[in-house]
Amino acid sequence: KKERKKERKKMNESFSNEASSPVTMEEEGHYVVTAHKSGGVLLSTKCNFLGGDDTMEIIIAKSNRLEIRQYTTSTSPPSSPHLFPLLHTIPLNGRITSLTPLSYPSSNTSYLFCTTERFQYCVLSYNPSITPYPIQTHASGSLRNYGCAVMGGSGSATQSHASEGGPLVSLEPNYKCLALHLYHGFLTILPLNKAYDATKYKLKRQVGVHGGPLQDPFHVRLEERTILSMTFVECDCKKMPQLVLLHQDCRGFQHVSGHVVDIKGKKLLSSSSSSPQSSQSLDRKEGGESVPPSSDIFKKSKVDGGSSLLLSIPPLDKSSGGGGGVLIAGQTQLTYYHAAYGITKVYPMPPTLLLSFSFLTPTQSDVEEGSLRLLLGDEVGNLHLLLLSHQKNKVSSLHIQTLGNTVTSSTIQYLERGMLYVGSMFGNAQLLQILENPEHNSYLAQMEDYVNLGPIVDFDLVPTAHSGTGGRSQSQIITASGTSKDGTLRFVRNGIGMNPYASVEIYGIKGMWSLKKGGDDLKGNDVFLVQSFVGQTRILGVVEEEEEEEEEEEMEDVSQEQEDMSEDESEDESEGGGGGTLEEVTIPGFDSTTSTLYAGNVSVGHAYLQITKREIRLVHSGGVDDEEEALLDTWSPTPQEHMDSMESMITVASANLSGQIVIALRGGTLLHFVVVMEDGIPKLKLVGQKVMEREISCIDLHPFSSGLGLDNNVMEDDSMNFRRSAVVAVGLWDDFTVRLLSLSSSLNEVLRINLGTSSSTTDVEEMEEVKTEDEDTAEGGGHHMMARSLCLVTLDSTSASSSSTKNGGGGGTKVDMLLVGLGDGKLVSFAVVYTSGIWMVHSRKEVSLGTQGIHLIPFQNDASSSSDGEKTTIASSGTCVLATGDRPTVVYLTGGGSNNNTVTKDDGTIQYANPKLCYSNVSLAADAEESGGTGAAAAKASQQNVAVNVATPFCSSLFSLDSSSSSNAAATSSASGTNKKSYSLCIADETTLRLGVIDDIQKLHVSTFALKMTPRRIAHHSAGRVFCVGCIADRAGGEESGSSSGVNHLGSEANMGNCVRFFDDSTFEEVDRIDLEPYEMILSMQSTRLCITDSDTTTTATTATSGKSENEDGSTTDKCFKPYLLIGTAYAYPDENEPTRGRILVIQCNNAESTGGGGAKSDGVHENNEGEQGGKSSGGSSSLFRTARIITEMQTAGAVYSICPFYNGTILVTVNSKTHLCQFTDGSSGSVGGEVPELKFVGAGHHGHILSLFVKSLASPNETGNNANATSLSSSQMQQQQPQLAIVGDIMRSVSVVEYHPHHQTLEEVARDYNANWTTAIEMLSTDLYLGGENWNNLFVLRRNSSATSEEIRCRLDTVGEFHLGEMPNKFMSGSLIMPSSSSSVGAGGGGGGSASNSSGSSFPLSPSGKNSMGPSSGPRNSSTSKKTSIMIGSETLYATVDGSIGSVLGLDRASLAFFSTLERSMTRIIRPVGDLSHAEYRAFEAERRLHPSRGFVDGDLVESFLKKVARVGYE
Repeated sequence: KKERKKERKKMNESFSNEASSPVTMEEEGHYVVTAHKSGGVLLSTKCNFLGGDDTMEIIIAKSNRLEIRQYTTSTSPPSSPHLFPLLHTIPLNGRITSLTPLSYPSSNTSYLFCTTERFQYCVLSYNPSITPYPIQTHASGSLRNYGCAVMGGSGSATQSHASEGGPLVSLEPNYKCLALHLYHGFLTILPLNKAYDATKYKLKRQVGVHGGPLQDPFHVRLEERTILSMTFVECDCKKMPQLVLLHQDCRGFQHVSGHVVDIKGKKLLSSSSSSPQSSQSLDRKEGGESVPPSSDIFKKSKVDGGSSLLLSIPPLDKSSGGGGGVLIAGQTQLTYYHAAYGITKVYPMPPTLLLSFSFLTPTQSDVEEGSLRLLLGDEVGNLHLLLLSHQKNKVSSLHIQTLGNTVTSSTIQYLERGMLYVGSMFGNAQLLQILENPEHNSYLAQMEDYVNLGPIVDFDLVPTAHSGTGGRSQSQIITASGTSKDGTLRFVRNGIGMNPYASVEIYGIKGMWSLKKGGDDLKGNDVFLVQSFVGQTRILGVVEEEEEEEEEEEMEDVSQEQEDMSEDESEDESEGGGGGTLEEVTIPGFDSTTSTLYAGNVSVGHAYLQITKREIRLVHSGGVDDEEEALLDTWSPTPQEHMDSMESMITVASANLSGQIVIALRGGTLLHFVVVMEDGIPKLKLVGQKVMEREISCIDLHPFSSGLGLDNNVMEDDSMNFRRSAVVAVGLWDDFTVRLLSLSSSLNEVLRINLGTSSSTTDVEEMEEVKTEDEDTAEGGGHHMMARSLCLVTLDSTSASSSSTKNGGGGGTKVDMLLVGLGDGKLVSFAVVYTSGIWMVHSRKEVSLGTQGIHLIPFQNDASSSSDGEKTTIASSGTCVLATGDRPTVVYLTGGGSNNNTVTKDDGTIQYANPKLCYSNVSLAADAEESGGTGAAAAKASQQNVAVNVATPFCSSLFSLDSSSSSNAAATSSASGTNKKSYSLCIADETTLRLGVIDDIQKLHVSTFALKMTPRRIAHHSAGRVFCVGCIADRAGGEESGSSSGVNHLGSEANMGNCVRFFDDSTFEEVDRIDLEPYEMILSMQSTRLCITDSDTTTTATTATSGKSENEDGSTTDKCFKPYLLIGTAYAYPDENEPTRGRILVIQCNNAESTGGGGAKSDGVHENNEGEQGGKSSGGSSSLFRTARIITEMQTAGAVYSICPFYNGTILVTVNSKTHLCQFTDGSSGSVGGEVPELKFVGAGHHGHILSLFVKSLASPNETGNNANATSLSSSQMQQQQPQLAIVGDIMRSVSVVEYHPHHQTLEEVARDYNANWTTAIEMLSTDLYLGGENWNNLFVLRRNSSATSEEIRCRLDTVGEFHLGEMPNKFMSGSLIMPSSSSSVGAGGGGGGSASNSSGSSFPLSPSGKNSMGPSSGPRNSSTSKKTSIMIGSETLYATVDGSIGSVLGLDRASLAFFSTLERSMTRIIRPVGDLSHAEYRAFEAERRLHPSRGFVDGDLVESFLKKVARVGYE
């Protein structure tokens, strides 16, 4: 026994050492994956794409994907649960630049013509029989080769010769051709083949093939070079089409000119060549087209300056043959122009810039009155209705009316009956209803909105309450998004959303249980909700709507007081109209005069079970109204068994469906009952009893669904698959173990588990030794290790709603687990195994889920569809566990290991695999909706989850999920009225009972806080507990400058002022505000700790070892590290091309607990700025103590573009083209009134850049000088081992590396990248590896050869990775949104506390070292002998883009890079992409005249589509 004990301790120590030992990995490549896809709407179009009779589809282009939303025209929109559901999401290998619907006579559905930024195009249609995406490609091609031939040079030369106005596409109204303007001075014409039939030519997709949808394109030159807009005007189909251009000359004047397109002659005809004589040469009998006379050619000079749109206005009566006109949208007027009629109508309007438009469907009254209506959206979000009145088929007048204010639109699509869709690049897209009568001075009512984080200007990471190894914590992102009135703060977190569709105020719920209807179907719907209070029990029952109506008719004579109470509860509970209500009922036989400890169904006799503090009650499940007849059997403690008072004898109870019951009495007595049938009546039978040495705190009798520990005969006898439990888990007060007692052997103890050390034993003598260890743990402060809640459960990987963990519907991984909830909010988990008659646990994990005690409730998660709009079929729903508390969390299993959690090695031995547990916070989606979705309450919901005291599963098909689905949820095939079971949860806090459904697991959830002004920079200042936001405000209009007045003040930039706003990071009250000086702009912001040194002593910025710095004379100086907020600004004077002035502001933010502090005296400089706007805070005490003060400032000779923390409490700043080191001193001792802190440059900075936009280092902003890595090294030794490096990003000259030499106080450039990259973001991955993003939407990785012997090689940065992201990155930041590894990981395979996941649900479980590992792992021991692949993750970097995407860049080792690259190549080889657009060409690095294939990167979005799509359709 002693040898076995020593061996077990040695094994645990080995696992612990392996779990905590650092793993060094050389990054050879990087894995790029999108966590939150872009929400910015580039384009949209309306067509009948899916072929429905009473539906229409809106095709929406977002970056590199198409979203298909459907609007049903047969039902009333306001009453539909899904007004505008998302049906499909289609990825394209290219950034979409145009969408044009096409119509062919042979098809009853519309085709879609798309172009990309790489000058590719394709023709698509819907075909549900095609997998993995239901899209058929009819034609595809590229115009890049033509551009190269015309412009000369390589393929990348086409980028520099692209048209200034972007790719322009126009469709001829009679579907004769498409006009494309892609290059300066050239026009491409694509003739359409109207005779195309997809059923005959479905295999011929190449352009130019006879019978294809498109004929061979031809290219013509244009005299006009700067084309702003173009459109075909409607004309007689027998005439040649006319293309009208809006262009700008070299002097800035704008003109309109028309060209006739001769498709047969492959040329353009100008007004001089389009004479009546030329048309006579065409033979009409041979199908020729006549040339319009020169009087019909559009030509107008010097239209309104600032014109941006050219719209084709169709004729009211097309039979007249007069053709249509054009509408020129200028900044100060709208101009209607018709060349044939010689009509010019001008409507003056306030200065504005029109961005989008949509024609309204003509009504019968419009046709009778001769009017045409269209919607116009401007730059400030005003939506205007333009009415064109006709007389005798000619436009006679223009009238415009402002409907209201909405998001700044990039596209508008009118649907039907006053419904319209507004897409935006600057805020959330919206579904609006046009009202007949105005409300709040607006004719617009928002029906739904769709999340768009873009443009993300800046973001920061905020740690959550979950803690992990080494203090690492899960983070959420706070972004500064939007512009002007659409400016917002967005809180993005990885977690689980709960959509509550019923709620009612009920106070003091202490416990809840759900009951099913009595009978044979115990797997059906829940019909009763039992609630326990202090001294009473209440029951809510499900009542269908029809039954409720009949009851209301019968209850007309009931008193008004009772009727009001019933209506109040039923109306609140049925919020959303799901088909059923919850009303208070009674169950005969239930004791409602005391608190309930447990309630549930029993399969034996189909009875109800109620356990109170006084007795156990078996109750008839239905059909009996008499109390005595309904009560089948009871049991209560006798005075001989317990001599105390009869009150509260039973303290804890647990039971299961099979009829097993375990209760605990005062004094530690444990009793085991079973329900048996006697003469056809279920009765209680006592089968076991055991006296524990302490009072019992918690019991769990939940059976393992795998039947762990049961004999085969017993498992076969279990009717209806209701498993019996082989063991009961017991926790004791003042004890630090969990006991497993056998239910088949008189409650004998089979396993004792030490919660503090993970030691477990089955031997009686060793249990006494474990008891001694428990006492030692208590003396060492381990009193928090006492169990408060237990849960025996079989988790399976199908609980994650993503199909990424499935293999063709194989059922997923199942692991038997023991979860232990502690009193301080910690959760300890063990994997349980039973082999050869011995119970064992392994893979201990510990994680903090909050600060309050938690209770564990297993439940089923119904994952019917994924979050991206693609229907997902899942074989079975999965089992999760809800941990209640101040931060409710769902615990679930993802990947890793095989069933029963074992792995068989090559030598035949069995090794226990490590289960990969994930923990996701639960947030209520309704909080944001109740507050409008943009207020402080919505943001607070993201920060402070609603505390959950008690919870229980509640499954009923009467409560429809349709009413609670979010606007971004996918449309599912289950319509209302189906019998699909709704896996809901009932949760309760101190005041409210909520009924809702858990949203997709592994999904990013977004909350919004409206700023009403443009955000520039954001930082979370943890010391002051505030969010600091730099904003641009209109001094004239204030915060509400984006009002719906319809007036836009163009040229009011002089009135724009910058300010810094401070918000409490919990309540989101505005604590303070600091307004900057006129013309001063915020460019950078950083929260960091500064080292305050003595100004009389010059110190060197060496790495500190013990809070002291080394002086030049060898002496040391005490240092003080204190947190501050640093803001870099510039004065943007109108007469300066480059700023010559700037400031660095040092701001101290006091929290509520402190009134001074920060190391600076309260009578410092700039005290007059203190709290100018602080009175806006509504919290009484916070307005007095929560202030932000400018401690000091430093004037600079230029713009302070970037600030980053550096070593030893210093900072690096970039001022114009220079990089400086700054140090914080306590000021001069000779100043009046005390010392004034001072920020000053140290030594000589670095010069030699064009414009230094970014600077980054590996120093932590929370560095305090006590570096753990330097505890045994002197400053000089540390300097030699770890040089103080930083990287600088230049606007044109890419990235350079600078090193600070403390003894010389100089910054020296040691290496640079000699490529001309226009950097937009940079990040240091390691001392020798750097990540960059540039303005051609590319990523690149640079490596420094610090160990090379040649100086020439050491000073050059080699490009080791190139990748086309498709969106412009604005910022990189080291961090992760996922749960870090567990704080304790002991035993066989002690890792795996979380997952690096994106919104699609793919997970990378964490390895024992704290790094991430993608894929299943067999544990840390002898991993080389396992056939499973463990993929280690190096650096983790988050990025945000202009389009609103959030993603992650993960470092890979050589083997992982080779594996993923091979998978990527295989997928592109086997899977035909949508539109036949090459994946390799899309991801190729292209910048100006450089075109290189992608290397050193893996497209994570493509790789993860293998699990989402490809694996389901069975590709090899």
